[in-house]
Amino acid sequence: MRSIRHWSIKSKLIGLSLASVGVALALSAVGVTVNEHYTMRAFKVEALTSQAEMLAFNSTGVLSFKDVPAAKKLLTSLQSQPTVQFACLYDTDGRVLATYPADFKPDRLPKSTQTNSSRFIGSGELELVRNVVDRGEQVGTLFIRANVSDLHRQMFAYIRIVLAVSTVALVVSLLFAHRLQRSISDPIMRLATTATEISAQGDYSIRVKQQSTDELGVLCAEFNRMLDRVDTSDKALKRAHDDLEDRVLARTTELRESENRLKTIISRLPAGILLIDAKDHTIVDANPVACKMIGATEERVVGQPCHAFICPAERGRCPVGDLGEKVDNAERLLLKFDGGQMPVLKTVVPMAIKDRRLLLEVFIDISERKRAESEIVRAKEAAEAANVAKSRFLANMSHEIRTPMNAIIGFTDLLRKMGSQCDEVTREDYLETIHASGQHLLSLINDILDLSKIEADRMEVEQVRSSPHEMISEVTSVLRVKALEKGLTLDYQWLTGLPETIVTDPARFRQLLMNLVSNAIKFTRKGEVKVLAKLVPDPAEPRLVIQVCDTGIGIPAEKFEAIFDPFVQADTSVTRQFGGTGLGLTICRRIAHTLGGTLDVSSQVGIGSTFTVTLSTGPLDNVTILAAPSADGMRTVRRQAQKGTPSLTGIRVLLVEDGNSNRKLISLVLRDSGAEVTTAENGQIGVDLALGNPFDIILMDMQMPVMDGYAAASLLRQRGLTVPIIALTAHAMKGDRQKCEAAGCSGYVTKPVDADLLIHTIARTRDAAPTGGSGANNAQPDSAPLANDLADGDANTSSGRSDRSKEGPLYSTLPTDNPNYLAIVEEFIPRLQEQLSAIQDALDHDDLPEIGRLAHWLKGAAGTVGFPAFTQPAKRLGTLAKDQQCDQIEAIVAELLELGQRVAVRPNEPSVAS
Repeated sequence: MRSIRHWSIKSKLIGLSLASVGVALALSAVGVTVNEHYTMRAFKVEALTSQAEMLAFNSTGVLSFKDVPAAKKLLTSLQSQPTVQFACLYDTDGRVLATYPADFKPDRLPKSTQTNSSRFIGSGELELVRNVVDRGEQVGTLFIRANVSDLHRQMFAYIRIVLAVSTVALVVSLLFAHRLQRSISDPIMRLATTATEISAQGDYSIRVKQQSTDELGVLCAEFNRMLDRVDTSDKALKRAHDDLEDRVLARTTELRESENRLKTIISRLPAGILLIDAKDHTIVDANPVACKMIGATEERVVGQPCHAFICPAERGRCPVGDLGEKVDNAERLLLKFDGGQMPVLKTVVPMAIKDRRLLLEVFIDISERKRAESEIVRAKEAAEAANVAKSRFLANMSHEIRTPMNAIIGFTDLLRKMGSQCDEVTREDYLETIHASGQHLLSLINDILDLSKIEADRMEVEQVRSSPHEMISEVTSVLRVKALEKGLTLDYQWLTGLPETIVTDPARFRQLLMNLVSNAIKFTRKGEVKVLAKLVPDPAEPRLVIQVCDTGIGIPAEKFEAIFDPFVQADTSVTRQFGGTGLGLTICRRIAHTLGGTLDVSSQVGIGSTFTVTLSTGPLDNVTILAAPSADGMRTVRRQAQKGTPSLTGIRVLLVEDGNSNRKLISLVLRDSGAEVTTAENGQIGVDLALGNPFDIILMDMQMPVMDGYAAASLLRQRGLTVPIIALTAHAMKGDRQKCEAAGCSGYVTKPVDADLLIHTIARTRDAAPTGGSGANNAQPDSAPLANDLADGDANTSSGRSDRSKEGPLYSTLPTDNPNYLAIVEEFIPRLQEQLSAIQDALDHDDLPEIGRLAHWLKGAAGTVGFPAFTQPAKRLGTLAKDQQCDQIEAIVAELLELGQRVAVRPNEPSVAS
């Protein structure tokens, strides 16, 4: 509720009237009510006293003769008084003679009842005592107690009447007050409204209308006369103000125009401008360009000492103000507010304004020029270094590539010239030499491709649990033959126990170790090469340490880091005897880093070298630590099991493949191995056959019409089928294996399908789980390795066009002397031509998704039917279509079309179609 002083006049007048009337009515009502209360009490006592005296008079005889029945009958006359609660007749000894009501059992007569009396007790009841006298002698006592409920009813009725009368009086008073207050509040409100209007409009010609001659009327008249005098003064002040304002406006306009012209000129200049006090070296003014270059607002720049924040010079040694130097287009450093520096071209001019010595500093940013100069220098140095590296690389490659190429071309020419005159032993020797030279050439290309993938951050690794002992044993066993050919010994020893498995990429692990051991054998003329392995059991991060030690030519200490650079060898003149690209150690160190480790070297010239690989093992919780074996050449059971081609006799295989050629070829290979094969053209048919017939193995193509392999495998697992499912797919990128396993596949084989690998995979899966489908889904994850999971990765890829050194026909690598295989090849060739035409048509219509789909088919189907020349171009075509690199797609398509024109059936073999 607001304070009364904030009320309006109208509210105050009405409130005053109501308060006065209300107080008067309240006091009157209280007085009348109190008086009525005591009057009613006196009347109550008087009425009850009269009743008691009458009973006392009538009870003299009863008490004299102690007639109890008569006494009780006498007291029953009190029934006419409903407020009487009870009554008693006592004899002179104070004993009860009779009571009302009859069942009332009172105590002895209270002491206070010995004399005539009446009183109101605290519980709101009235007690009355009267002595019964007969001929001047007291014969007993009458006691009566009555309640006052009738008094309360009468008082409440009276109060309601008083409140009703008071309310009516207040309402009438309110109406009169509301009517009468206008004569006072209206004039005051007119005065207030007029004052507010004058204040808001500034119009002193407004007047208050006078309606009475009382004090308020006089106030209105005086208010109007005051407005007359204020109006006159205001008009005179306005005239003076307008005149002054015109003169100030004219002058201000001139100054503003001049200032705007100057500011426009300064702000449009592409240079920073500072005005500096020559005495205390504080900044007086700065244009927007200068503030932007300094990196602060004008408010933060102005007033700051220039040498502490802007110009790098000591206090008292200002080049212009203190030392008297001339700064004209001089290169300097500008200190920015964030601590950075900016090279500028600066000119400082002394000047004076109103006897104040100032320095006008103008500067421009030359960062881009400096950066361009630095980049030119770096580019020149990089170009020179690249030129040296290129020359070294070309020299190395010229020698390294020409060596195997000379052997290949030379022995090929010998075979061509000798023809049928060449005996079988010589022919085999020449072919073996050509094959070895080709493998050497391939290893050179692999090194270059591996480095290009590493530098493009495209080297993919897969972290799986693998046996370090198994991988090291495989490398040493493979390379021991090469060491023995040079008269060297190759040993593998454990310095400590090794974990049974570690988390790493087995393919890259083998590649790293294979390169290091091969290098050690290559650069060692006599002596030995040792592979030492130990475990550093750090609880936080256990490490596997592998050392490759040799007794070779050694490496100078100053070359320890250089040998890990691309195309760099320790000694060009010496290593020319051994060959190599200079890429092996570069790849090894980067593989080691990728596997979470390091590669270091220690060496002495003429004594030997030790390359130390430290790799992360991953967590070794619950991993068995194996004791050192007695022999280093121990091979694992899994590798031994891969020797020879296992038999699939009795194995029931369901082959789900949409490609007709692939379906026929894989069926033929499996049947030749003894398997019972049932085929299906799509995933839906495959699901129906698998659910209705007992199979031991399901081979599932993952890209099919109607229902693809992912959906089919998932559906079979949902239906409770536990038969092993091996995925057949042309996808071999990182994550494809996980995608197949997530769909429910137990194994994974890539296209083009390697027949031996497929047979071994089925045999391993059969050995891993009982036939008939019981629990077969628990096969080990590596039971079906990728067809290209070997250490060379994409070793057979080429960054350029296919080898065209032989422009003759392309024949299938399948044994087409077998009519069954020949029929598959003859059926595939027309299908191949149709798909190549479809690729050309999709290229003409810029249909990249269709090109990608056809490339995927070609990559898997052509290699499976024995035309591997299509595999890598088709793979590149699919990647280019996915990346939408249209400028390179046309060349790959042309290459594929050219290969397609060379496809033919090997001559001297009868055509099945004929």
